[in-house]
Amino acid sequence: MTYNEKTIATISNVENCLILRRENRFVVLVKNNEHVYRALLRNTGKLRGIIEPGKKAVCLRKKEGKTQLNLVGVVDLDDLIAIVDTNLQEKIFQKSVENNILRELQGCSVIGRNPKINDKSRLDFLLECHGEYAYVELKSAVMRGSDQITALYPDTPSDRGIKHMLLLLDLVSKGYRTYLIFIAGLPKVIRFSPNYSVDPRLKDIVPMLRRKGISLLSYRLYGIIINRDLNLHITTRSIDLII
Repeated sequence: MTYNEKTIATISNVENCLILRRENRFVVLVKNNEHVYRALLRNTGKLRGIIEPGKKAVCLRKKEGKTQLNLVGVVDLDDLIAIVDTNLQEKIFQKSVENNILRELQGCSVIGRNPKINDKSRLDFLLECHGEYAYVELKSAVMRGSDQITALYPDTPSDRGIKHMLLLLDLVSKGYRTYLIFIAGLPKVIRFSPNYSVDPRLKDIVPMLRRKGISLLSYRLYGIIINRDLNLHITTRSIDLII
């Protein structure tokens, strides 16, 4: 199945990097113009098959901090760019909502980031949709299934992910509109599926989310490099979900 998509943003002055190794959860050693740099990785997943030695990546120069670069994406199928930076995924989602691009969220506006749910917990967004508040949690799906066309979440058991799903269940029980949205940051994927084999707890909780009325959606996001510009494309409606 094909999906309409929009070029939602362009990032200028990106730099080509070569991944040497992952130093820890947040830092990747990369090579750029014969120099070795520490690049910030804003994604705590395992990212097997993506953050691997020898893979080509796309980085942005940083102005300050302990790392010199941000690792934004990795060259994937047909030289298209898998977007692994969760901070960038959130920004693109917000811009897509504000520009009324996402069919399932037309008429919604962003009124809050990281809304506080209780003393210890926050979600990603608070929207207003047709006069109602709606809570949104985003999850980054950057693991490719063996069929090459399915994006999966998670790539490692996630207590934090389960916690957020339970928060959404509590909110929907109180009458709030709620969304769990998976950003499929991989080119060429046409559907999303929970990764039950990695986290079996999802076998019970994901169908419950749907039964209780939580909206489950997934949007494909990827990049195309033209000269030194990274053009970001997002689908205008949710890709298929295999639950």
